[in-house]
Amino acid sequence: MDVEGRETALPSDYDRDSDSFTAYTPSATTNSAAIPHHPAISEPQMSSIPTPGLSFHIKCIETGKVITIQKGEVVLALESEQSTRWECVENHGFLGFRDPSSYNFLGYNNHEELCCKVRHHMLWERFHVKETKRGSYHISMTHYDNWIGLMLGGELRPLGRFEKDGLEKIKLTADRGSAINWRFINVPA
Repeated sequence: MDVEGRETALPSDYDRDSDSFTAYTPSATTNSAAIPHHPAISEPQMSSIPTPGLSFHIKCIETGKVITIQKGEVVLALESEQSTRWECVENHGFLGFRDPSSYNFLGYNNHEELCCKVRHHMLWERFHVKETKRGSYHISMTHYDNWIGLMLGGELRPLGRFEKDGLEKIKLTADRGSAINWRFINVPA
């Protein structure tokens, strides 16, 4: 019976008169030393909600790498003390992410690759962030094919990964199936 006096369901092999219980154990054990350590998988961090006025590391869940700047290029790299801390800002309802050391905004260039070259938060620096069912986020940007697309508001395209000159980089992709799952890690300003 439960605390309110209702009859509770018990397993069919339950013995009410016994002081012991049966514990089912696996027939084999796992050698934990043989399992490789993957920090991005074994040490999950809860994602913060990207909020204007706060700063974040923006982490790719699949690789455990963060969006950062190395030698002037926006890349995915392992998180470290030198990782770029992105300030979240809002302009006309759109989110933007600014590097506090250069005051430049994350955006995309003519090749649709992420870059951090301008000090304004305008059309090519607008981010759309949508939470997934698993608590991660998909990040999209408004893409403008031409002036007509600009007048119609553009098309949302997710961020995807690619390799260039030995670096893991990020660009807009038309393939929604290759959208990256992201986590926003709140870091002190």
